[in-house]
Amino acid sequence: MQNPQPAPGAAREASEPSTAAPRREQFIPLSKSELLARLFDAGKIADADRARFESFGQILSALIHHEYHARLEKLKQAYWQFDPDGESPRATRAPSAERDAACHALFAQIVALFERANYRRLTRAELDEALASMSEIGVRLDVELAAFQRLEVFVRGDTTARRTRRYLRSLYRRREIDVPTYDRLVVAFHPHESRRIGEQAKSEHVYLKMFKNIPKMDLEMLLPGTRVRMSLLDQGRILLPAVSGVALTVYKVLQGALVLAFAGLYGMLALLGVVGGTIGYGVRSFVGYLRTKDKHQLYLTRSLYFQNLDNNLGVLFRVLDEAEDQDFREAMLAYFLLWRRGQSENRDIRDSAASTLKELDAEAEAFLRGATQCDVDFEIADALAKLQRWQLAAKLADDRWRAKPLGEAIDLLDERWDEAYRLRENGLRRE
Repeated sequence: MQNPQPAPGAAREASEPSTAAPRREQFIPLSKSELLARLFDAGKIADADRARFESFGQILSALIHHEYHARLEKLKQAYWQFDPDGESPRATRAPSAERDAACHALFAQIVALFERANYRRLTRAELDEALASMSEIGVRLDVELAAFQRLEVFVRGDTTARRTRRYLRSLYRRREIDVPTYDRLVVAFHPHESRRIGEQAKSEHVYLKMFKNIPKMDLEMLLPGTRVRMSLLDQGRILLPAVSGVALTVYKVLQGALVLAFAGLYGMLALLGVVGGTIGYGVRSFVGYLRTKDKHQLYLTRSLYFQNLDNNLGVLFRVLDEAEDQDFREAMLAYFLLWRRGQSENRDIRDSAASTLKELDAEAEAFLRGATQCDVDFEIADALAKLQRWQLAAKLADDRWRAKPLGEAIDLLDERWDEAYRLRENGLRRE
């Protein structure tokens, strides 16, 4: 299992949410059309160049989509035997060693896909911290991580959300606080056969669940088999009254008939009242614990009804589409900034018409900051690697980068598009 259970005693009570600065994200929150519009406005591009750039973007998008279609088919094939929602009849169950190897290969593809879509994989320390926190509704939950053969959690969008809460020190008046939140959170797990998780979770399946706007302290609520954990105080409120009530009853009975005769009817009724009241307090505490469990389930049902975005194969389709869009945005932004440098009215800039990796990274992040009001950590090395692979930009001897002219770039992409389909047609003829 990828994330073992936290050591005993690791739990800590969460008071108010942390106000630590959000992590910089690599995700670019712009659609393709929005990105092009912002680039055209920022670069003051002539109408003729706009039309050519739109053609460039269409061919680039089609090529990236073609590449991702191949990834999709490979991923569907890898997930087929583990899909809990699959309708196709499955072949005879493969030997355990083969299934383990296939499951390991599937998770390797899943991890790589989420990285391409600019999700972040939670570390064990981050997962342990989240599982040790008290939930948003003020209850402590218990997660049996040993019930999972493999567990991965991916997040994107480290933000804060405004929530209304009541606190004892404010006499339960409503008060707004900042709650650290993940814009997107995906749980991928391969369970053991476990009564804790339930009969619906089968060990031959791999499950994926995607959610939006999840408070960090509520991560454990999204894992199957989560239970409300009874604190030592709750246990004491239930057990001590019951034990003391029984002990008091036994003690009084052992005093003998003399004490009972002396006490008389009223004394007996008083004794029964004390014992009954003591045990009743324990029963009331237990009923309160059951109500807390019901409150947890109701909160989970109400909130996740609107926060669940997708499940299983649908998660992979959605994230693959997001990864495809991210590749387009990164490549388009990097190419545009390199190309614009060659169009500059400043002769010194135009003559060099090249940028270092550091210069281009700073320029891209400044553009994204102005366009999105977000501090995006642009993956410049990855973007330039894409351009180099498609021969849209070249690395010069002095570690500077130069873009191919726009017309030449369009012709190159057009040739690659024709080549992709020539290879496909030749493959079909050979078959």
